[in-house]
Amino acid sequence: MRDPLGRPALGVAMTEHTSAYGTLDWQLLIRPSSDFVMATRTVVVRPGPMNPQATRGGTQYLQLWRTAGRTDTPPKHRLPGATRH
Repeated sequence: MRDPLGRPALGVAMTEHTSAYGTLDWQLLIRPSSDFVMATRTVVVRPGPMNPQATRGGTQYLQLWRTAGRTDTPPKHRLPGATRH
């Protein structure tokens, strides 16, 4: 499959049935060569009372990443709720 930017991807999906949002497919799109998470999206299978305007097969939620990196430098400010162990 391809992600919304047209990049080749492997897809993993989980179907969720909710009383509020109907039936949704939660999808994780991964770059096969590096295990990089390229995108997450939620596709509407059947709308519910909280999203009646959603169309079947339409995307309700989408998040894309173009790059990812690593660092051993701590953030300048502590994240809310973060604790050190």
